[in-house]
Amino acid sequence: ERDRKGYETMREFVRRRMNPELITRKALDEAVRLSGGVFSEMARIMRAAIQRARPVGRIQVEHVKAAEAEIRGEYRRILTSEQRALLRRLHERQCLDEPDRIAPLLQLLAVLEYANGEPWCDIHPALEPLLHEEAELGRTE
Repeated sequence: ERDRKGYETMREFVRRRMNPELITRKALDEAVRLSGGVFSEMARIMRAAIQRARPVGRIQVEHVKAAEAEIRGEYRRILTSEQRALLRRLHERQCLDEPDRIAPLLQLLAVLEYANGEPWCDIHPALEPLLHEEAELGRTE
C-alpha cells in the first residue's frame, strides 16, 4: 500500500535537488515507487534517468524504466539462484523470519526493511520483473 506521506517526502527530495519542470509527474511517481522509499536508491534512479534524458531535456517514464532495467541487470549478475529463491519467498511473505539468510540481501538493498507499524520487508521493486521472469522460465522447463 502506498504511503502518501512517504511519496510526498520522496517527491520533495527530488524537487529540492532539481527543477521540477525537468521531470514529468508520472516519471517522478515511478521513480518514487522504484526507490522503495530509500533516499540513496532515489538518487541512483534519478542519476541514471537524467543521463538518459539529456538529449530530450525532460525525464520521462521510459527514462526511469531504463534506470530500473539497469538496476535489475546489476542484481541479475550478483544474485545466486538460492538468493533469488529466497527473494521469491520473501516477496510472498514479507516477513523477516530468516535473519541470517536475509542479512546479506539487506546489505545489498535487494531486500528493503520497513518499520511502519510491525517491522516487515519486501524485495527491491526493480527485482519483481526478474523474479517473474524466472517463475515463467521454471514453468516452461
